[in-house]
Amino acid sequence: EFYANHSLYEVNITTPSEYVVGSCGRLISETDNGTTKTGKWRAEDIVDFAWTAWPGFSVFSDKWNHVEIKLLIPEKRTEQVERQFNAVKNALEFFTENVGQYPWPYVTVVDPPTKGQASGGMEYTTLFTSQSSDFMPDYLYSPEMVTVHEFGHAYFMGILATNEFEEPWMDEGMNTFFEQR
Repeated sequence: EFYANHSLYEVNITTPSEYVVGSCGRLISETDNGTTKTGKWRAEDIVDFAWTAWPGFSVFSDKWNHVEIKLLIPEKRTEQVERQFNAVKNALEFFTENVGQYPWPYVTVVDPPTKGQASGGMEYTTLFTSQSSDFMPDYLYSPEMVTVHEFGHAYFMGILATNEFEEPWMDEGMNTFFEQR
């Protein structure tokens, strides 16, 4: 039995107009309400829905095979964009070759601002948070390790829908094994 049901989500999110929003879904439409905006998001075959909003995010996009990659990162850290994209692409390639095809056509990576750093290293099916800092030396691969690890949860928590609380080895354990490989 699966621990968590895979569901279809259609979510409306209203934020101040200047906020950048990221979510587990795809943006279907957006309405300008004057000082606010409402985005309609849709996600299919995921176990939970998460979203983030902050006016300080810069948004970058890239692609790996069929997967659209969106990165939300603080404006102060744009020099780390290539590192984050390389980590996601390497994870997509490795997990596809060694575990199975990534089934969703998109993934969103959120690198939280310093004031929200405690939210770094969190996973949802098609959205996860990485963790870097305003100064990250090239020789320190912490952001890449967090990115690969959190991405891997899409397979064990997301596809297999394991119960992380009762059987953590099926998510954290298997994910850590593949992350280290």
